This record gives sequence, structure tokens and C-alpha cells, in this order.
Amino acid sequence: MNYSSCLFLCPVIMLTMMAQGCHTGNNTPDARGSFVTGRITMLAPCPGELLWLNISEGDTLEKGRHVGSVDSLPAGIKRRQVMAQMEVNRARMKNLDAQLHVQEQQRKNLLREANRLDELRKDDRISAEPVDDAIGRMQVLDAQARALQTQRKILAGELNVMESQLEEIDYSLEKCRIINPVHGVVL
Repeated sequence: MNYSSCLFLCPVIMLTMMAQGCHTGNNTPDARGSFVTGRITMLAPCPGELLWLNISEGDTLEKGRHVGSVDSLPAGIKRRQVMAQMEVNRARMKNLDAQLHVQEQQRKNLLREANRLDELRKDDRISAEPVDDAIGRMQVLDAQARALQTQRKILAGELNVMESQLEEIDYSLEKCRIINPVHGVVL
């Protein structure tokens, strides 16, 4: 027997002996031992008081199972506050839109009056003063409309900030749930 065939046959013979040695055919264990498992520590992703935890030693847990909750009351209150602020700002937006609509109508009326007064002035039936007054009132209305549009942009920006705050609060509310990260047995 040469060296290369011995290198091949030795592992084969060893494996055969091990397989035969651990099997007696009577369904009783032939060997005993221990095995090492990976340990996973589950933590609540957010600080707070633990409200409930539904696991016991020996339970088999599926991945993604909701096993507990941390107090989410502060985040829930903050969410309701932000929602109320958003509702107020939406009402303000509607009010600004209504004011802008009224001012647009007033501008149309003043423009019609200014055109009528300008025709009368061209015929020398009135002085230039009423025309100048009408044009001045239109300029004031235009400035007020620009101010209202600026307020509207500010409110729209505030609403965007509040929507981001809601996303952050919803994320923190989700983190109040303790979710099992892997399939396994509670030790």
C-alpha cells in the first residue's frame, strides 16, 4: 500500500468506524454531549417602563412576534398635540385662502372702478384724484395679498415640519414594541 492510498483510506475507515460505533440499533442513545447555542438578548429599542412581556422559559418564538411593550403614553400625547397643531394650521390655511379670494374680488372691483374713473377723467368730467385713489387702494390690496401669500407659505412650511415630527413620533411609537428578532427558544 502506498502513501497516497493510505491518505485516502484512513479517513474513510475512520468515518465508517464512527458511524458503526454510534449505532446499536435499539433506539437508545449511544453518546451524550452538550451543544452551544447563540444567545440573543432582546432589548426594548426605546426607554421607558416595561408594560408587559409575554414570554416564558421554553417558549418557541417565531421571528417578528410581538412579545412585549414599553410605555408609549408620552409619544402618544405628543402625537395628538402635533395632530391638533396641524389641524389648526390647516384651518388657518383655509382662512388665508378665503382672504386671498376676497382680496382678488376686491381688486377686480377696484380695477373696474379705476377704468371707469379713468374714462371720466379723459372726458374731463372728474379730476385725477379719484383715479389716483383707486390705484392707491389697488396697490394696498396687492401688498396685503403678498403678505397673505407669505403667511400661507410660512404655514405650509410649518405643516411640513409637523409632518416630519409625526413620522418621528410614529417611529418612536413603533420602537415601543418589543419584537423577537429571530426564530428560537427562550432559555
